Amino acid sequence: MYINGLFLLLFWCLGWSAISFNVGVALMMLLGAGVMAYKSHQKLMVSALLLFLVASMGQYQRLNSQFPFMWVGKDLAVTGCVTDLRSNATGLSIELDTHTLPASIKVTSYRHTAAAQPQWLTLAPKPKVSALIGRQVSLLVRLKGARNYANPSSFDYHRWSQVEGRYASGYVKQWISTGEPCVSWQWPLWQLRKLRFDLWQALQTLPISPTATALWGGLILGQSEALSSSQWRVLAATGTTHLLVISGLHVGLVALMAMALVRLLLMPFVSSGATGLRTQAWAGVLAALTFALLSGFGLPAQRAVIMLLGLMWGQLWGLQLSFSQRLFMAFAITLSFQPSSATSLGLWLSYTAVLALGLVWYRAGTAHWWRKSLQLLAAQAALSVLVLPVIALATGQVSLVAPLINLLLVPLFSLVVIPLLMLVSLVALVVTLPTSVLVWVDSSLSLIWQVLRDLAQWPWAQVSMHQAPEGIWVGLIVVASASLMARRWLGGLVGLFLGLLILANMVYWQPQLGPDDERSKGVILTLFDVGQGLSVWLQHGDQHLIYDLGNRYRSGFNLVDAVVLPELREAGVNELHTVVVGHWDKDHSGGLEALLAQMPVQHLLLPTAINSQREVPLELNTTTVKRCRTDKWQTWSEEPAVPIQWRQIALADAGLRGNNASCIVLLSIYGRQVMIAGDIEARAETQLLRQYIDGLTSDILIAPHHGSNSSSTAAFLQRVAPSYVLISAGLHNAFGHPRKVVTRRYWQFGSHWYNTAQHGQVVVTIEPNGDYQVQPFLP
Repeated sequence: MYINGLFLLLFWCLGWSAISFNVGVALMMLLGAGVMAYKSHQKLMVSALLLFLVASMGQYQRLNSQFPFMWVGKDLAVTGCVTDLRSNATGLSIELDTHTLPASIKVTSYRHTAAAQPQWLTLAPKPKVSALIGRQVSLLVRLKGARNYANPSSFDYHRWSQVEGRYASGYVKQWISTGEPCVSWQWPLWQLRKLRFDLWQALQTLPISPTATALWGGLILGQSEALSSSQWRVLAATGTTHLLVISGLHVGLVALMAMALVRLLLMPFVSSGATGLRTQAWAGVLAALTFALLSGFGLPAQRAVIMLLGLMWGQLWGLQLSFSQRLFMAFAITLSFQPSSATSLGLWLSYTAVLALGLVWYRAGTAHWWRKSLQLLAAQAALSVLVLPVIALATGQVSLVAPLINLLLVPLFSLVVIPLLMLVSLVALVVTLPTSVLVWVDSSLSLIWQVLRDLAQWPWAQVSMHQAPEGIWVGLIVVASASLMARRWLGGLVGLFLGLLILANMVYWQPQLGPDDERSKGVILTLFDVGQGLSVWLQHGDQHLIYDLGNRYRSGFNLVDAVVLPELREAGVNELHTVVVGHWDKDHSGGLEALLAQMPVQHLLLPTAINSQREVPLELNTTTVKRCRTDKWQTWSEEPAVPIQWRQIALADAGLRGNNASCIVLLSIYGRQVMIAGDIEARAETQLLRQYIDGLTSDILIAPHHGSNSSSTAAFLQRVAPSYVLISAGLHNAFGHPRKVVTRRYWQFGSHWYNTAQHGQVVVTIEPNGDYQVQPFLP
């Protein structure tokens, strides 16, 4: 049964995965051959083929349900039903189901746009904002479809949008009207979402610290957007992200609490019989489902409810199922309803956790509660060590303090923090909470957060998997697996001790770990695809320079976290020699804070103009800070073997401001010259030509000001005479960059050009003999 079931699940998930057409045809031919060759398994092969075809058609429809290009940037009038709301500092985020579009859309009503605020035409007095959920609205919006940044290691936003069932996103230009309530079977779900929205609004008015508010909202209501990007980095560095995401820990805990309550209060005399056990199981499942819906019912919560149903299936219907049968049933149900999650790290971590706890604790051969508690503790400790290699392989990063922290915090959160917060939240629905209770909640959550933040600042709290030899990961898996298979708390604790010993050796070895000594003799220049912004990466061996850091948006989304750091970590980069900020515009400097918080930087070169608001909060403990100043050619790195000369040109010294004061960087590499011109425009180009008669000719030019009409003058291009011009611009950007007249000018002066909006990331490789190759990510 298990083998046949897994075989069918495999082809069901493959059909929903993003495999190529050729691979799909090959799989169907393989199944067809199996039908002909294995007559004893013909039904199994035919079933697998049918499942694969159905899933492939569903995936094809999903992939081809894309937002039409001709609608991008256009004002669209849409009418639909509001299915969910989120309120944040920028405005009101609205999930909308419309009859004219194949899936839901997400639009934001920005607070600073008066015409985009909700309009109530028929209701008086004006109701609460949550009353919008489940109502028809008419809006004038601008939308765009999901698009990935075209870099090898960037987040697959397009596929994530497909899994979420989101067709397009955008913003409200005008709120036309709010109509009558919608008629739908989702009415009960909408009422829970209204309650969740009102609870979150009420929670934000309590006299507690913003940190405590964010943690409370994340733990109980699934308000993950309440946490800032810096707070998420703390959780990632300490391996505690799962505690703040509504998942199996929270959903399972609610189920257990509901079952215990039914056993204690409602059925004290028949709780041990079949009817009592079945009633407790149903109460636990219903309570868990209600909590998951109240928390937003995200993918982790959905997966947790499905897993709970599978594990408790026997109790729900009075069936006698073994632990392996329950686990397999939960796994099969999860992949049947969420086939795309087969490639999700969360799925495998969840089922690894349940399997590990089951191996050690389920029918472990002892009836003593204290022995079972120790076995459970040992399983949790061994599990923390076991998942380290899995997380490292999937994310490229691993927290070395996570096993110890989770050993303490998982029991603390499971038995104390989450149950008490749930109790306080329920009481708050009925009565006003006393000040003493709020002070206790505030101080407790703030203390926990302070400890996590201090641990996250340890230099070895989080490391790249490239820093550790493969043997360490193998050793961790062997030790943790042995602990789990011991099925005795003593064996588990011995395994935990050995695991911690290996971790201590990892910490001891860390200063000696790093990139391989074999360094590429060539120099690589990479222009990232960061949308409407700029970020350039120069690398030679283990020496790295970053010029500009892309944008940071009001929502907190920034291109350092989305593009720059994933690319650096994939290459095993753990430290940057130099970071240059060309000028203070957000599309060039927006990711500076995020980068400095996560990556050591030896030298930081800031714009000539002082920006106290941005500079004062920067974390510059180990960084040498200078400003862009015009200087002569000099060696970029202290290492004599680095074949890179560079110079800076600060046109701010000539009285220029704004874009025209961008720090210009010239690079000389194996006899080839690269010019990074920032956002300079015609005035700066004229000043540059006037000041520097010689030395501007370059093989590679990073286009000034994204190829705007106000830059790349004929005189400038004639003097620089680049063979290649690399343009960094956003797809369908509002400025029309690069302008067609400018790209035609590039051609007229004999320059071949690439645009990140069209060609994605562009890589220039310069060899020691002076030969170089320019390679775009997309053809």
